Amino acid sequence: MYVKCSVKGCLWRISARVGRKSTPFLRVATFINEHVHNAQDNLRVEHCSSASLIASIIIDEVNDHIDRRPNDIRKTLERDYGVKLTYKQAYRAKQKALEDIHGRPDQSYMLIPWICERLKETDNKTVAKWVGNTNNTFERAFIAYGCCIEGFIAGARHVLYIDGCHLSGPYKETLLLASAYDADNELLPFAIAIVKGETLEDWTWFSYMIKEIVGSMELTIVSDRHNAIIGVVQAIFGGERHAYCYRHVKENFSAQMIKLNRGKRKTSGKAREERLQYLDAIAYARLDTEFDGAMDNMRKFNPQLFEWLLNHGDVERWALSKFPFKRWDNITTNLAESFNAWMLKERRYNVAQLIHEHREKVACSKHSNE
Repeated sequence: MYVKCSVKGCLWRISARVGRKSTPFLRVATFINEHVHNAQDNLRVEHCSSASLIASIIIDEVNDHIDRRPNDIRKTLERDYGVKLTYKQAYRAKQKALEDIHGRPDQSYMLIPWICERLKETDNKTVAKWVGNTNNTFERAFIAYGCCIEGFIAGARHVLYIDGCHLSGPYKETLLLASAYDADNELLPFAIAIVKGETLEDWTWFSYMIKEIVGSMELTIVSDRHNAIIGVVQAIFGGERHAYCYRHVKENFSAQMIKLNRGKRKTSGKAREERLQYLDAIAYARLDTEFDGAMDNMRKFNPQLFEWLLNHGDVERWALSKFPFKRWDNITTNLAESFNAWMLKERRYNVAQLIHEHREKVACSKHSNE
């Protein structure tokens, strides 16, 4: 190690080397403790802004606070070390620190086959499978833990809420998920899959894996009206058991209201709320007579919205009184959104770390329920 004063012409320097391989100590070889300038006049020092150097400084902070933003890192380094970085430099340093902590993304992919095999060895009821391409490169991974499978089959309502969300870590693909309500009306994670995107092929593979687990069980699927999901549920579970999320219906209904009112006088918030209340009455009606009355009220209130519901609303997929199977009043995919929020931090990790953290969370929630 060799350190010298950065001020041009200054004699101050120190050098040291390892004395013996078995000791962690350095032996000072040279030390000239003499400055030819006033140190207080030379506090502005040029620094090396390599990502590796900065990452070594912030690695503990990033490990403890993975949500730390690059701008926060910039402020901390300037305050504590007098080092000024651009946003891009701070971002690179954080990515390098995460790589040092969790490994490179390509390294994490190589661990997927091993992770899947270890999960099955740990619990033979756990379903863990991965798929690679012709080069044996990771493409998809599916995981359903034994405790979740047992809990769903033995003690949960046989309704699965499925959705997809983007991963924000080094593997920027998609997380597919299936979850249910347990006996206490709380989140029961059932299965996850890491895939390239919400494509027909990926949803088919994910749904087929679920079907392999549940077998001949009569299962209701609740989802948004994603085109890929509609076709897949029809083919694997039967289209009649596919319910649509009412929240997404509401969003489409609101968009239709805006379209019909385009070019007209601005609609008040109270009027918009009134129309949504008419829609709520249709959705939550328990008896056919209540449903018919709610639809008639919508027709009288706004014939155009009534026609839209008849032709494009798929009412039988979300209205309680029209869907032929039990939904226990849970007519949205809010549970899937809760799962997304539950996994918010883990979605920023690489694939191997995401699976590990998800397993830890499932284990902790299982023990807390017990």
